[in-house]
Amino acid sequence: MSLLHDLCRTARDENRSVLLEPEGLDLLASVGLDVPRRINLALGQRPTPEQLRSLPGERIVLKVESPQILHKSDLGGVRLLPKTVEDIVPVMQELEGRLAHMDLRGFGLHECVPFRGEFGAELLVGIRRTPEFGNVVVLGPGGIHSEALAHMMRGQVPAVFHPASTPAAGPLELLDANPFTRFLTRPQRGQAPLVDPELLSRTLAAFLQLARDLDDSSIRDLEVNPFVLSGNRLIALDALATLDWNPRPTPALPRPIARIRNLLLPDSVAVIGVSQTMNPGRIMVENLKKLGFPAERITILKAGETELSGCRCVPGLAALEQPVDLLVCSISADQVPALVEEAATTGKARSLVLIPGGMEEKAGGAPALQSMHAALAASRATPGGGPVLNGANCVGFRSLPGRVDTLFIPDHKLPAPILPGAPIALISQSGAFLVSALDRLGSLSPRYALSIGNQTDLSAADYLEYFAEDTELELVAVYMEGFKPGDGSRFVEWTRRITDSGRRVLLYVAGRTSAGAQASASHTASVAGDHLVIQNLARQAGALVCDSLDEFGELLKLCTQLVGRRPGQGRVGAISNAGFECVAIADNLGGLELASFTPRTESRLQTFLEKARVERIVDLHNPLDLTPMANDAVFGDVVGSLADAEEVDALVVGCVPMTPALHSLAAGAGHAEDLTAPDAVAAGIARVFHGSSKPMVVAVDGGENYHPLRRHLDQLGVPVVVTVEKATRLLALWYGKP
Repeated sequence: MSLLHDLCRTARDENRSVLLEPEGLDLLASVGLDVPRRINLALGQRPTPEQLRSLPGERIVLKVESPQILHKSDLGGVRLLPKTVEDIVPVMQELEGRLAHMDLRGFGLHECVPFRGEFGAELLVGIRRTPEFGNVVVLGPGGIHSEALAHMMRGQVPAVFHPASTPAAGPLELLDANPFTRFLTRPQRGQAPLVDPELLSRTLAAFLQLARDLDDSSIRDLEVNPFVLSGNRLIALDALATLDWNPRPTPALPRPIARIRNLLLPDSVAVIGVSQTMNPGRIMVENLKKLGFPAERITILKAGETELSGCRCVPGLAALEQPVDLLVCSISADQVPALVEEAATTGKARSLVLIPGGMEEKAGGAPALQSMHAALAASRATPGGGPVLNGANCVGFRSLPGRVDTLFIPDHKLPAPILPGAPIALISQSGAFLVSALDRLGSLSPRYALSIGNQTDLSAADYLEYFAEDTELELVAVYMEGFKPGDGSRFVEWTRRITDSGRRVLLYVAGRTSAGAQASASHTASVAGDHLVIQNLARQAGALVCDSLDEFGELLKLCTQLVGRRPGQGRVGAISNAGFECVAIADNLGGLELASFTPRTESRLQTFLEKARVERIVDLHNPLDLTPMANDAVFGDVVGSLADAEEVDALVVGCVPMTPALHSLAAGAGHAEDLTAPDAVAAGIARVFHGSSKPMVVAVDGGENYHPLRRHLDQLGVPVVVTVEKATRLLALWYGKP
């Protein structure tokens, strides 16, 4: 775009950090966006009656132009005036005198654009350059209240779009993905949409194209606040572009993704940092052997020893006769750079796990780190692309297919997993979160569990790229705290590829209260903090995005328990033995819907209601209230009927366990109940769950007395939570229809 580069060149020649508003409006007009008709006057120049007659209407908007004045209205630099020379010139003179200390360039006389005053008639549309994603387009409510609205509706507005992730047909199909754009473009109570979807889509398409064009320019942010809806036009009343003359960081060289196989499925492993006592390095060696990795293929790098824990020892990396697939580094941070440099230059290790933290921050370590990164970069040009690094500052990883466990958590604290594991990969920047999640999953072990720490080399996007080719994986779950520069775009790209293949990506991004997420100003696209950007873009790519750690942990477990289940259309069959739970289910369906029972299903259900002798007090509808009179057998029969019903795609089962009709207590304590009995409600529900391919979530709503029932259902492999509200919401999240 010659105009774009001309504008940037002029601004740089004048040592400006912004484009003047006329320049910004010219840039918008060059891509087909509507801007007001206007007259630009240099400082000291006055309008003529002929010029004023070229503008429509009886009034004009006068704006002062200065690279030092970004918010003109704050200084009285925007005035609505009658369209006469006599009214305009005195105001220009007053502003020239009052703002003489500013770098005044002149004035703009803009047509007064009429627009509706209701919510949605003013929009903020902008382009924001982010280090992780490049240029993104932001759309939210505009006007002077945009900051307050964005704060109040955090997580809902603004909407964020990325040029690379926009469908080939344009952004129209993305408008339903965000609550704010959905509100703008859908009819409300029989009224026409506030904004025509095609009009909004064309405007977004122009901004997305502009975002591509700006990618190699010096423009950091380009804002229009507001765009106003006038008739069937969206007109940009204001334009502000800020510039950045600092050189952008050089992107890291691409990592050799194929080498991740050496990391996760190694034929040989070396460990450095192993002692005679049970230190972290020794724990890793023991965990490797417990998971079945052959001791004869484990080498310990330790001078002065020939054998330790049944594994041979050599003095160091140079003493290895053959390169190892995986080198586990459990040494101090100041020793790591030299070891990585040696591995990169000699080719003695194809992958490394860097356990220690503080490596990047340690005072005085900069020269060693620079030498390490230079050696790693040079190795990228060698056959195979040099070694790949996981970490630093991580607790290691587990790969059940590779029989590798480099977590330095002893077996009595985190029991060894059950092979072969669920078809799931869990990636976490936090090592503590990873081991906590593995403990909560219990026997539901993911095939791959990775703590990636600081992403010194390999990133979350690299692992997504690698796992995208593993078609046996059904879910990749990711806990993120931050992306490497440029890596957010790759993360979104590979998320889309995985979800387009029918598999799932589950994501939680921490840091919503960080400085970046809190930064907002009513005149900039920073109302879209970093957290909101990734949430929007990941959802558009098909990821299941969680709003809290609890939600992420619960949905991770549910996804693991529902592996292989067919979602269908999301028509829910729901039952409970309490009326309040039936109401709660209906209130929390999100984008799911209650199934309409067929006559066949109704007939079967009627039989079971009669069996329970509640047919006279229960209306046969969905959700179905069985009342506290339903016993274990009836509960199991009704759940089975819904699982068999063709019109039902998924089940929510609520159980208030205090009723004496159910065996819901552990045996003993002076009663005849035994929740583990084969004819008890838990066994009946479990038989239906494992005999069906439909998703099901069970709620057992009670206190500590009924924790054994929840634990028993969990041990039977049945998804169970405390309330039906949570059960229904989790199911809606699993469907991607919250």
